[in-house]
Amino acid sequence: RRVLFRSPIYKLHGSINWFESQGDGLNPLMVIGENKLNKISGQEVLRFNNGLFFKSLSEPNTKLMVIGYGFKDAHINKFITDAYGLNKFSLHMMHPEGRDYLRKIIKTANANHLSEPIEQIPMVDYVRPISEIFAGDEIELNRLNNFFKS
Repeated sequence: RRVLFRSPIYKLHGSINWFESQGDGLNPLMVIGENKLNKISGQEVLRFNNGLFFKSLSEPNTKLMVIGYGFKDAHINKFITDAYGLNKFSLHMMHPEGRDYLRKIIKTANANHLSEPIEQIPMVDYVRPISEIFAGDEIELNRLNNFFKS
C-alpha cells in the first residue's frame, strides 16, 4: 500500500540537509535554540516557508497534519491559532499521546510555549506509532490515506 502525498510539507526551521553560503563555505541551515524568529527573519527561504504555511492554513478546506512537532515554538503555535481563528481548518495530530500530550505540556514549565487556545482546537488524533501504522495497521493506514487523498 502507498500513501499519496498531495499536500505541501513545510520545513519552518530548515533541515539538517539544508545549507547556506557563509564566507568561503557552507553552514547547515537549521534553526534551533533561542531567538528562532530572529534567525528565521534573516533567511529568505525560511521567511518564505513561514509565510506560505500561514497562507495555506488560512485558505478554505485546509487540513493540517502535525507529525513530530512538540508544540514548543510559540511563533508556530500562534500561526496555528491565528489561522484557525480566520479559517476553522481541520487539525490532525499524529502523536502516541494524542490530545493528552497538549494537556500535559500546558501544565508544565514550558507552558509559555503553548497557550490553551491551541488545545481548544478540535483535533483528530492518530495515537498509534507511525511504525505500526505502516507495518500493517490497515484501519489506521486507511485513515491516514484518506487524510492525504482528500
